[in-house]
Amino acid sequence: MLLGHAVAEATILAPLRAGHVHHAWQITGPDGVSKPTFAFRFARRHLARVRARAYPLEADTRMA
Repeated sequence: MLLGHAVAEATILAPLRAGHVHHAWQITGPDGVSKPTFAFRFARRHLARVRARAYPLEADTRMA
């Protein structure tokens, strides 16, 4: 977790864990709060979950 992103991460991960990922997210905030890093981390986590479901024997659990 990035420092200061606990609430944002919980907000975006709750639907992901429930299997109800929205078609789009708008990540906003002041300059310098690592919005691109947060988006990359979310995408990496989501894609790792998708891959784990599609290819259960080849899943890379380090990214989950």
